[in-house]
Amino acid sequence: MTYKPILARILSVALLVTSFSMDGGSALSPPQGNAQSSAPSQQDLEQLVAPIALYPDALVAQILAGSTYPTQIVEADRWLHQNSNLKGDQLLAAVDKQPWDPSVKALTQFPSVLDNMSQNLSWTSSLGDAYFNVPQDVMNAVQSMRAKAQAAGNLKSTPQQTVTTQGQMIVIQPANPTVVYVPTYSPAVVYGAPVPAYPGYSGWDVAAASMISFGVGMMVGAAIRDRHTVGDGIVGAAAGMAAASRTTGTCMCPTATSSATEATTTTGTTLTSTT
Repeated sequence: MTYKPILARILSVALLVTSFSMDGGSALSPPQGNAQSSAPSQQDLEQLVAPIALYPDALVAQILAGSTYPTQIVEADRWLHQNSNLKGDQLLAAVDKQPWDPSVKALTQFPSVLDNMSQNLSWTSSLGDAYFNVPQDVMNAVQSMRAKAQAAGNLKSTPQQTVTTQGQMIVIQPANPTVVYVPTYSPAVVYGAPVPAYPGYSGWDVAAASMISFGVGMMVGAAIRDRHTVGDGIVGAAAGMAAASRTTGTCMCPTATSSATEATTTTGTTLTSTT
């Protein structure tokens, strides 16, 4: 029995939830965020999103949603280390049994991304607080950082990804819908003007080059090829609090293995901003 279709259905439902605002709240609301906290400045938000702003849209959405569950991020990362022998269907089946939010389950398919979020927990928690409380401002910050990287000549279409502009929105998607690459870059230099490291963030300037680099691509299964365009739904749902934790959680079903790169979904999610 294969668990890929099962997890795909579960996580794709989570994606659809992001399309609706839940103003009335939900029992599944993330235990994160404080509406009374002071709003972060634009500079603070740009610093927060700098490490992930140039990731594919769908992966950014998963990270933002998962960051509203920092405790689960740590639990999932530790669990992955303790169960490093699990691969493929066995891993998906075991993850499916865990009591984590669908966004956190989706991030288990990105061990290096999940580990970074766990190791930099203060940053993850702050990102989750910001996304929970001021989601539109976070989206604006993502778009602002993409524009800066583009102006610096470091964000452009490559054989691995396409970078397009839709109105005032910069969209990043895989060049091949069935092969996904996770970019590596240094937030300290890729945006042109230096971006100061988030306090205590480990690995801010781990990549010395100003350019974006990619590892080996990962094939993704047919279960994720049904596209769901969320657009403003991500922001609207996050504003509804509960849906801030619902991500583009279509199952990542790799058909090849590589220690260099993790696969993400190709759901066609876009990250919007307003001016």
